[in-house]
Amino acid sequence: MATTTTQTTPTHYEILNLPRPLDSLNLSPDQTSHFIKQAYRRALLAHHPDKKGTFPSFTKPKPKPATTSTSTSTGTTTTTYTVDQITQAYTTLSNDKTRADYDRQLRSETTPSQSSSSPNFQTGLETLDLDDLSYRDTVYGKGEWYRACRCGNKRGFIVGEDDLDENEELGELIVGCVDCSLWLRVQFAILEDDEFELGGR
Repeated sequence: MATTTTQTTPTHYEILNLPRPLDSLNLSPDQTSHFIKQAYRRALLAHHPDKKGTFPSFTKPKPKPATTSTSTSTGTTTTTYTVDQITQAYTTLSNDKTRADYDRQLRSETTPSQSSSSPNFQTGLETLDLDDLSYRDTVYGKGEWYRACRCGNKRGFIVGEDDLDENEELGELIVGCVDCSLWLRVQFAILEDDEFELGGR
């Protein structure tokens, strides 16, 4: 008996590994814009053929069924998106009007059963301070902070030093679990060396 594979087109949210809808995160317009831009940069780095796998702090997109993918002998699926797909996703989602039009289009195409089982379905956003996360040094010479997720992944949420630098002005960042649809808002403040020395006196 032959088996058939149904091909589906990934949404822009899946391509950029963003929660859907973005409104569920309760971000300000500036934060939303920064969040989308950050996801765009990370997606480019994650799928760049020369740089793929060299950024340990990046929260990799979860495997999606029937997208542009390559199956291995173990049955696992590795999802790969093109630069054109990533750029189109960013162009659409970074503009308020086109994002609203796109969201309406998705709602009209999604059945209730599909909506409840969507990989990017937003199920929670917890707010913590960076000090609440565990820390470790990586082999890349930079530190990273991590926290277990309720789904069982002991390092479900990962924040790298580059993530903090990118979000320094906002003083917070949002990171998704690598295995489920839970999200974490991490608040922090970066102290300059001279501030640290004055505070220690």
